[in-house]
Amino acid sequence: MAHYRITYLDGETETIQADRSEYDIDSRSMLLYLSERPVAWIPQANVRSLARQNDEAVTD
Repeated sequence: MAHYRITYLDGETETIQADRSEYDIDSRSMLLYLSERPVAWIPQANVRSLARQNDEAVTD
């Protein structure tokens, strides 16, 4: 499961748990889904950054 850390233009941050993300070019926004259900709609105009953080450990 992944978490998405969103940093908004006003400096606030938010973390959302989601399976996948999808960029909607028509609305210029990012949609986040959990179990195929939308859990967040994030307009591009309000966001400084959006970073995916995986919960799984990486080992070599």
